[in-house]
Amino acid sequence: MKKRNKAAFLAVCLISCFSAGVAASSFEADYIPWSGYWWPFQTGGLVTGKDYRGLPAPLEKYDYIVEGRYNGAATAYGKGYYYDEDAVSWAGLCFSWAASAIMEEEPVHRGIYKDVVLNIGDKKGILAAAYDGVLVNFFVIDSPVVFHQLLVEYLTYQKTPFILDLHTHGEVWNYPVFRYETEYQQDGNIRHYTTWIYYISDSVHPDYTGISSLSAMYQYYFEVDANGNIIDSGWEKGSENNHPASAGEPLAVNPKNSGMNYDDVLRVVSIVDDPYEENDTMETPAALSGGHYTLLSIDRDYFSLSMQAGDGVTIRIDVENEEELEFNIWSPEGGLLRRSTGADLRFSAEIQGSYILEVLPAEGEEIVYELFVTYDLSHQKLYPCYPAGAWSNEISFLNTSQEAGRVLISLCDREGKSRSVYSADAPAVFTEGRMEEDFALISSRKGYIRIDSDMPLEGTVISSYGDYLMAGAGLLSSDNGASVIHYPHIAVDADWKTYFGLINIGTQTETLSRHVYDEGGNVLGSDGITLSPGQAMEENVRNMDIWAAGAASMSAELDIPRRTLLGYIRFHNPAFGARGRCVIPLPNDIGPELTLPHIAADDYWWTGLAMMNTGESGSEVLFSAHAADGSLLARVSRDLRAKGTLVCLPHQLFPVFPDNLNAPIASLHIVSANGQPLTGIALYGSSGEQLQLAGMPLQATHPTSAVMSFLSSDSLWWTGIGLVNTGDGASEFSFSLLDPEGNEIGAYSEFLHPDQQSLFTLRNAFGENAAAGAAWLKLDTRPEESFSGVWLIGSRNGLRLMGDAIR
Repeated sequence: MKKRNKAAFLAVCLISCFSAGVAASSFEADYIPWSGYWWPFQTGGLVTGKDYRGLPAPLEKYDYIVEGRYNGAATAYGKGYYYDEDAVSWAGLCFSWAASAIMEEEPVHRGIYKDVVLNIGDKKGILAAAYDGVLVNFFVIDSPVVFHQLLVEYLTYQKTPFILDLHTHGEVWNYPVFRYETEYQQDGNIRHYTTWIYYISDSVHPDYTGISSLSAMYQYYFEVDANGNIIDSGWEKGSENNHPASAGEPLAVNPKNSGMNYDDVLRVVSIVDDPYEENDTMETPAALSGGHYTLLSIDRDYFSLSMQAGDGVTIRIDVENEEELEFNIWSPEGGLLRRSTGADLRFSAEIQGSYILEVLPAEGEEIVYELFVTYDLSHQKLYPCYPAGAWSNEISFLNTSQEAGRVLISLCDREGKSRSVYSADAPAVFTEGRMEEDFALISSRKGYIRIDSDMPLEGTVISSYGDYLMAGAGLLSSDNGASVIHYPHIAVDADWKTYFGLINIGTQTETLSRHVYDEGGNVLGSDGITLSPGQAMEENVRNMDIWAAGAASMSAELDIPRRTLLGYIRFHNPAFGARGRCVIPLPNDIGPELTLPHIAADDYWWTGLAMMNTGESGSEVLFSAHAADGSLLARVSRDLRAKGTLVCLPHQLFPVFPDNLNAPIASLHIVSANGQPLTGIALYGSSGEQLQLAGMPLQATHPTSAVMSFLSSDSLWWTGIGLVNTGDGASEFSFSLLDPEGNEIGAYSEFLHPDQQSLFTLRNAFGENAAAGAAWLKLDTRPEESFSGVWLIGSRNGLRLMGDAIR
């Protein structure tokens, strides 16, 4: 479009330009700008989200898409220039919005980028920020002549909107003007004009689309000479102090914001719908492999779920507006299996094939919805505590059967929603890696780790923070679900901290009763809680409503008995910086016998014992202390009331210790005389500064073979193993050290009599070179024999420790 020279059209104004007569004349631009928000500086919504949708704010989303982080350069600039709580109330980005509304196509659809929802207001806000610093033809309106000529030039001749500062009450308010009407009354050589302008409003929600317009009326006069030249002009009839102050014609984008690039701005605001388009038909579905999906329903969406016969799937659904979407599941044969308007979907595949999830939106609606997809394969393992944040998490698992099949590693939040998933087919015998780096599993939310597989797996998880904090344990099988979990010890003295954890691994919402007991088994407090499917709960015992002074233990029991609970207990010792930490998965197979297979007690190490009579009757409990060679050193009994607890160092059980004992206590065998069920834990820690801490559940016996799925033995780390022959006869125990491919690189065996202990480090048993190259360990004995054992891994600098029972 050819534009007139600015100086030329304002230098002389002939009356012929204003040919309107008494009847009103109307002129309008060829297109109408769109309504938007002016982003006041007092609230700084572009960087705070205060007057919009909260965080992440529009510029944070821009930074995330462009830089991969929320607090990037554009946001930093915006915090300095677009947010000032002391700004005058009318200060904001009205001119920048007005320029963008004239120069850019209106964003009318939402979009999604890497789970970040770009709402229409986000896009309009990003455009407003980009147009801060727009190149502009600027005009000072110092007379009605300039005002009138601007209307004629842009709206009559060029048919182009332009920006007017209406200067309301001395404030600055810029709006795009797209239409005007004017008429005049002739009084001699004076014409009295009444002109209405129509402009776009910014008094709308940031997500508003379309046109919201307002109008304003101004009155002024022109005095002309005989040749039609204007020789005088002025505002009148109330417009003297209420008329536009300036005008602008936006020419080109030139962002002041040093963190913004116009090409990136266009790329961001052009993101429409979600990354899975074009999945608009059953023939073009997008695959759902598991995990979290943030989606946008502008039209019909179709997704495929590849399943084998017997697989299950749970689809958790979060919808902005329920009843606005309909979800249908179709079988590979085309039959409708499930229908939902927002409730979770669960089903099992009867045949192998591709199942289709159909999402139908309401007419004309753009609905953001989230899917959390979890596949249920034949075998499930869980690690109950994923710390998230700056912690590093390493996982190892064994496929000792070497069967081909699928493995899915999921990070679940505490609501049980699968946040991210790693999948592999035909895994190696041994797989090891960091969750974040090797498996690309990252979540900012605390929760738990879940592994689904077609074949049985064994595994271990290690969480560490810098050079000081570490905790870890073996994976728990979903087959170990229980209807009641007992927590045999609460450590809160001398700044110890205790956290109780629960996970509902079932498919139904469960109600539970929790009871806190004193040392004698008396109930100190009770409450009821609800756990939805997959939900995890962890609480510091001191923050629980049922906490009371003197609390020694706790139980959590389902109101309707179902084996759907997994429990764990977490301790922090009072070491400087809380360096001593441990996570103890709690067993469900409590019985009348327990074994503490290793007691470390010297100038450096201490071993703690905590146990609970979980039965309904009191019991005499027998404690048998054995030396490393299996000989009986001493036997004592203690009375434990129902739900009563005993917490001590093992040698404190025996009044004659140590004078009458000719050898240190190596292990303990614990039996309820009247068959009451017992549960217990062991804690291992270092004395002095107490920098190291590990814990594990007490078990009775173990089947005749077992594996350790994680080893570490080098100049920085040591791995130790302690086990006791709990069988009735002497037997050879064979230990095989294997590399990641399953090749044996070392062998060690011991012949153990009943109650005899085997205690060694990998380096001592297999040699330094073999121990350093080992990935996992296998233990075998005769089919009719059994054992109980523990493993410990510690740093040689005395700072970190972890361990668990050999399962």
